[in-house]
Amino acid sequence: MATYQLKGYTMSDKSGESLGTPEFDDKMLLSNVHWFISVRWIVIAVFIISGVTGIVFSDSLFDLGFILPVLPLFYMAGILIIINTCFFLISRNESIDEHRKNSINLWVQIILDLVFVTSLVYFVGSTDTFIPFIYLIHIVISCIFFPKSKSIYVVCIATCFYLLCVFLQSSGILHQQTILHTSAQNANWTPVIRFLFAFSAVLIWFILWYFISTLSSYVRERDSSLSIANHKLELADAEKTRQVLITTHDLKAPFAGIESNISVLKYMHWEELPDSCRKLLDKIEIRSKTLRERIKQILDLGNLRTKIDQNIDSEQVYLKKIIDNAIGDIADQILDKNIDLNTNMQDLTVNSNEEKLQILFSNLVSNAVFYTPANGRIEIKIEDLKDEIKVTVKDTGIGIAEKYLDKIFNEYFRTPDAVQFNKMSTGLGLQIVKTIAEQLSLSVFVESEKDIGTTFTVGIKH
Repeated sequence: MATYQLKGYTMSDKSGESLGTPEFDDKMLLSNVHWFISVRWIVIAVFIISGVTGIVFSDSLFDLGFILPVLPLFYMAGILIIINTCFFLISRNESIDEHRKNSINLWVQIILDLVFVTSLVYFVGSTDTFIPFIYLIHIVISCIFFPKSKSIYVVCIATCFYLLCVFLQSSGILHQQTILHTSAQNANWTPVIRFLFAFSAVLIWFILWYFISTLSSYVRERDSSLSIANHKLELADAEKTRQVLITTHDLKAPFAGIESNISVLKYMHWEELPDSCRKLLDKIEIRSKTLRERIKQILDLGNLRTKIDQNIDSEQVYLKKIIDNAIGDIADQILDKNIDLNTNMQDLTVNSNEEKLQILFSNLVSNAVFYTPANGRIEIKIEDLKDEIKVTVKDTGIGIAEKYLDKIFNEYFRTPDAVQFNKMSTGLGLQIVKTIAEQLSLSVFVESEKDIGTTFTVGIKH
């Protein structure tokens, strides 16, 4: 027996279109604020581990030519813990809508980070080691996060901090610090040589900033162009859907009239009609019912899609009532086919959307009836599990071949057996089930075997 699972999910909200060269939308801005805070905890851990390493392995490191600045590392870690805790507490009270506040928070974090990076550069060795290139981390991040006009600020701030550090050391205002306890190669460096070293590092920063920010701007502009194009396509598709729905809605009345007139003919003049006319009217009636059902499902699917970005109203929904309504809508077909219907339904409620659940289960129940031969059996069960409520619709119908099982939720898809067995099939019922499952975050599990039957299980979270 083959199985397939459709996992529902909540459709994400759109944060609006970004026209021109985008920076941050509000959601991404707040996300980046939290990201900086999370990364800073890792940096704090690195400082502490480095300080402990400097204490435990001081002799081994000295033999290798290194003296780690243990106390400064612990001091910086302690100060960062206090600062990061403050940022964390502030960010908890910030919302997506507070763009200016979040932006200030992010820039304050970046500037403070550059201050601590400069402190680290000072203690490790501003011109004795390659530690100045640690500024590149923030430069690269700024190129990714910000447009060129703002990422240059980060480069300029880093440059000012670094050159100020070198100047203060070279002029003797600050004591020359280094983790190298012997540096014969540059012990006799003059202030001019140290500044040349510093300016060469800064030159590399600006070169890298230019290439990375240019590439990032190009990607950002392309993303903006694609967003605009996608927005236009969505508008065009929405207009097309609206026109289709209007046209489809206008078709309801003519087909209802056709069915009504056929019913009148059958009631008043059926015995007077020759067999050829009766067969023709039967065909017209079947075709009219098929098209009416298709019109109904097109309207259902269209309405679901046009409301996909709107808030979905939630309420207490009685599942047993939903299933009873679905059974009542198709009771005549159940009687005509002499189907043995067994129900075992706990009277449970869920917090969801009643209208959408009604459409979903009406489709599943009607499918079970349509694809179950005469004298078949259908079982419907509602049970409360630990994490979710499970609704099961099981039939002894024609089943679904394994090779088609992952395609049955596709729009207008019908298996060859379904086409032969049910002429009224539209191929839209399970697409509607899929759309509703996605909107309501439901899971749908399908188990089927050809000529044996099919079981649909819908999971609804408490």
